Amino acid sequence: MQLTQRIDTLTSTLRTPIVAAPMFLVSGPDLVVAACRAGAMGAFPAPNCRTAEQLDEWLTTITSSLDEIRALGETPAPWALNLITHSSNARLAEDLTLVAKHQPPVVITALGSPAPVSPVAARGARRMTPSIGATSARPMLITVRTVGI
Repeated sequence: MQLTQRIDTLTSTLRTPIVAAPMFLVSGPDLVVAACRAGAMGAFPAPNCRTAEQLDEWLTTITSSLDEIRALGETPAPWALNLITHSSNARLAEDLTLVAKHQPPVVITALGSPAPVSPVAARGARRMTPSIGATSARPMLITVRTVGI
């Protein structure tokens, strides 16, 4: 699938071109699911989970909650995991295993090279890295720089 088709697929369920920012200590499953149900992309940073086990629980909760919403005939927007790829993230390997398991529609990489996400992206997850100095706030997914998709 071409890049523009992948972006179109991701944005087709957005009712508004908004990403509920992955806010440290604030964003969690409830906020992500509520944003997605409202038509905005919900996101949270992986470090909000203090352990890999908690991250697994959160990813399961988000996925199952959105599946329940779909079963009601609604079409929630996609969600995103903000993954810290900096070398100081001692849990990166565990987080990547969970990304491969849960396949978030979007993985936002931050504070480091997106290269560690490449093997996961090859298994079907989409990887996007925010561009520095993007000038348009409107089409968020269009103003992100995609790497290796």
